[in-house]
Amino acid sequence: SGKQVKTALPSAPVKVMGINDMPEAGQPFEWVESEKEARSILNDRETGSTTTGRSAPTLEELFAQFEAGNAKELNVIIKVDVQGSIEPIVDGLEQLGRDNEEGIKVNVLAAEVGNINENDVNLASASEAIILGFNVTSDNAAERAAANADVEINTYDIIYKLFEDIELALNGMLEPKYEEEVIGRAEVRQVFKISRI
Repeated sequence: SGKQVKTALPSAPVKVMGINDMPEAGQPFEWVESEKEARSILNDRETGSTTTGRSAPTLEELFAQFEAGNAKELNVIIKVDVQGSIEPIVDGLEQLGRDNEEGIKVNVLAAEVGNINENDVNLASASEAIILGFNVTSDNAAERAAANADVEINTYDIIYKLFEDIELALNGMLEPKYEEEVIGRAEVRQVFKISRI
């Protein structure tokens, strides 16, 4: 209704200023006088926090974790462009798990049609999984969530390359992957046409 409230009970819709991402259920809020003060507190907490490591292993780290006795299976979430791609990818990954000499099982937690979204990243973070996308992209919210949760997203447009990377990772032969880091995004708001150019 546009009114300021001091209490928001469950299911009461409220607008909260000053947060960039959806908070976790049960996460406490702290009220401050100004946005400047809030940013200062947030920066202090981020610089003072200690990281406990990656919640889910990357493909490069998987074999080392298995050798150390910390990994028995590779959890994956699959997102594809069309329904017909799901079954061959799931079957192929499960076969790689069965044929793997090291005994690392490939566990497909979810296989769905559509682009990679924030819900997929949250599931991957909670289940220590890697997201594999085939002919799909990930939206901005998913990219931010993946960076915050240290979840690995791998996208492919060739199905054999997907299988090859998983097979190499299961056998400890996958080389580190170097990627360009996105430092910003631009949105085209309007295009001006100049006849002489």
